[in-house]
Amino acid sequence: MRLTKFINNEASGFTPWPDGDELRELLHSNCSKWIKESKGIPAYRGMINKGQWGKFKVRQDRKPKDTPKRHHDMIDADFKKKFKWEPRKQGLFVTGNDDTADVYGYLYLIWPIGNFKILWSPEVQDLFTLTSAAPGHDEDKFVHLEWPEYFKSYRNNNLAAALNSGNEIMVKCKSYYALQQTVWKYFDDDLLGMG
Repeated sequence: MRLTKFINNEASGFTPWPDGDELRELLHSNCSKWIKESKGIPAYRGMINKGQWGKFKVRQDRKPKDTPKRHHDMIDADFKKKFKWEPRKQGLFVTGNDDTADVYGYLYLIWPIGNFKILWSPEVQDLFTLTSAAPGHDEDKFVHLEWPEYFKSYRNNNLAAALNSGNEIMVKCKSYYALQQTVWKYFDDDLLGMG
């Protein structure tokens, strides 16, 4: 049975996508909190090609790829003080905007499994763009003036509003399901928890 193969294939993360009934069972039994709080609004993530469907673990030791490390550490320290976790290091990054997610790789629909926490800002589309070392970027201004103001706008509730904003959402969860965009068109929205 494909469901058993799926459950037992966590090491590679990839498995052929399940049929509609199996997918509904998996999502509604393992992701019901996300489905309820998202109010049917999809979450997207751009990733390297991970196949059509899979269950993946969230890294707990993410290193900044482009963000200056001192900004990464400062931001996570502030978040940890206020929200009790380090989203830049431990978070799964998603958005309600498929065009934004598509920039980062193959487009996937995402469902965090079980309990989760979120952090997002209605004012910050992508925190990286604020911390970028682009020409003309004033690091002192960011650290001392901009970041404290942006930090005040972060919240840890209202997933549906976060998804509707199209902004970056940092999700704390242990694992998640991902279904590639080329596959989800074969399922109806209700089946995917979006109806």
